[in-house]
Amino acid sequence: MKLIDISSHNIGEAIFKDGKVIGTRYHDFDWKKARANGIEGAIIKSSQGLYKDVGFDILSKSCDLPHKTSYHFIDYCRNNYSIGQEIQFGQRQAQKHLEVTSKWPHDLKEAYDGEQNAFWEKLDNTKETNYALIRFLIISLAAVREHFRLTGYWPMFYTNAWLTQFMKDFVQCPLWISSPLPGGLYYYNWKSYAIRQISWTGSGAIYGNYPGNPYVDINLLNGAIETLYRNPGAVVTPPVVVPVPVPSPLPEPVPGEGAELVFAGSRSVAVGSVSAPAGLLVRSEPKKRSGNETGIKLADKKAVDILGIVEDGQDLWAQVGLHQYAAIRYGGERYIK
Repeated sequence: MKLIDISSHNIGEAIFKDGKVIGTRYHDFDWKKARANGIEGAIIKSSQGLYKDVGFDILSKSCDLPHKTSYHFIDYCRNNYSIGQEIQFGQRQAQKHLEVTSKWPHDLKEAYDGEQNAFWEKLDNTKETNYALIRFLIISLAAVREHFRLTGYWPMFYTNAWLTQFMKDFVQCPLWISSPLPGGLYYYNWKSYAIRQISWTGSGAIYGNYPGNPYVDINLLNGAIETLYRNPGAVVTPPVVVPVPVPSPLPEPVPGEGAELVFAGSRSVAVGSVSAPAGLLVRSEPKKRSGNETGIKLADKKAVDILGIVEDGQDLWAQVGLHQYAAIRYGGERYIK
């Protein structure tokens, strides 16, 4: 089965006056032409970050293909949230996605698009620690978990093969893999994939795009379409968005400055710098009785960055990495000053 994914980018036409762009005109999509050429499903962009996609109302209203759903583009741009609020930012993105699509009849599970944006921080692993990549993963994971909490099912997740090697916590989500380039299909952690994007340059003229935009994205379903149906009887209602109480935004850590982390045995380090040869003890989960404790060797890590704040009853934890939490307040004692 073939599906297309489409957004306002595909149907927008720049309006010029005196050689300058003064606006954008949006065209509808010719779904009859798409269907006549073998397209049976559509994945329409609903939102990005905390904003609705301007083409969603046009495309969702006219789409009459047998199968349809929406996708949300994950925003990880550092200009749009504060350090320590990654989890809340991801949760709010899921809430926005469902708010936009809740009244639109669609049969397939919604999707999240997690990939590098050319205008934001680069997602790579070339440095000793890449905090842009870690923050992207934390935001994305918070979004899909919030989606599950609100709907009762895991959404699809679109990404590329390289990023899947860091995504073992996402395997509950049906994988929508970007694989249009030569070299074969591969990915990590998932045992199989649900949808494969095979082309970024499908013929717009053939599949129903307006004449000014020659391309659409083409995808192939892997397996039975029934595996992507939303839960039988599941009703997605607009979530009640309750502001999540969070501590005051934390400033970017500066080498040689920052809060002091004090641990039993007088071991201490300074956030953002190496002030002692000791390792920073962390837990794999923000809980009192987390079975896994490990040490971060500062000789290897060089710096510590607080990525998020998590409360567990009376205790308060700082997230310092993926699956890495250090106590701020624990058992009535304060460990981060």
